[in-house]
Amino acid sequence: MNVVKKDGSSQAFDKSKIASGCKKAGASDAVAKKVANAVAKKVKDGITTTEIGEMVIAELHHLDHKASAAFEEYFRSH
Repeated sequence: MNVVKKDGSSQAFDKSKIASGCKKAGASDAVAKKVANAVAKKVKDGITTTEIGEMVIAELHHLDHKASAAFEEYFRSH
């Protein structure tokens, strides 16, 4: 399954990148894994990184509001 990046290039989906981003935002390992698994179930071939980021924010918001805010701030600035 491929993900379309902001520059238009394509890359294989890797849910470990979602977990890593969540942890960098302050989420626990358990929360990061839950978010990564939830998002991975929704990913379809050709999805954009922007769409994935929005899903991560939504999932994190339910589990760890502080990490959600940190992730969203970083995501929106890059």
